[in-house]
Amino acid sequence: MLEAKNLTAFYGPLKALDSVSFKISDHEIIAFIGPNGSGKSTAVKTIFGFVDKIDGEIIFNDRNIKGIPPNELVNQGISLVPDGKRIFSSLTVLDNIVLGGYLLKKGRSEQIDKILDLFPQMREKLHQRAGTLSGGEQQMLAIGKALMLNPALLILDEPSLGLSPNYINIIYEKIKEINNQGTAVLIIEQNIEKALECAHRAYLFRLGKIIFEGPSKSLLDPEIRKSLLR
Repeated sequence: MLEAKNLTAFYGPLKALDSVSFKISDHEIIAFIGPNGSGKSTAVKTIFGFVDKIDGEIIFNDRNIKGIPPNELVNQGISLVPDGKRIFSSLTVLDNIVLGGYLLKKGRSEQIDKILDLFPQMREKLHQRAGTLSGGEQQMLAIGKALMLNPALLILDEPSLGLSPNYINIIYEKIKEINNQGTAVLIIEQNIEKALECAHRAYLFRLGKIIFEGPSKSLLDPEIRKSLLR
């Protein structure tokens, strides 16, 4: 589905990614893990062109998408939920969801119903201002908004950030449900244990490079992870 080959990215003169390669196949959950500043979020920003300079290739469904504007990537089937949730706080829950489907020509009502089936907590709060929701509910709304265009690939940047343990569990159960419905998911996460429990495969970033890739369960072993993070 998506493959990056020898991806190098710069912020001004600073090299933030150094020739990294990764791939995401249909129906996979992939985790990007690593400490702050390791390059995992930059890898996603590079896909969307949010860096100053990019070398390498980014292929999505056999098409080179390097340099394509973010709105066109959404049209191609990639949706991003950035860290910080990024909802419209002054608008209602329903307005936020509808805005997520701004490109839909038909089937909007059906897609809204599908999202509300996934997040039933939102049904009774459709006409509530989004800014009054709890942090966990806002994350649900942000994900629901991103799903309105029925993406082939959903990218979640720090989905557990600032959430209570209960909402973290709920969000990760919903990620599995989204994946079971046929959407590939890429998770960028500081909560390493939760991401590895959910993902099929993982990429471990350090200093702008990928130092490990493989089945997530192999990184659940604390001794292996400790040796890799030295």
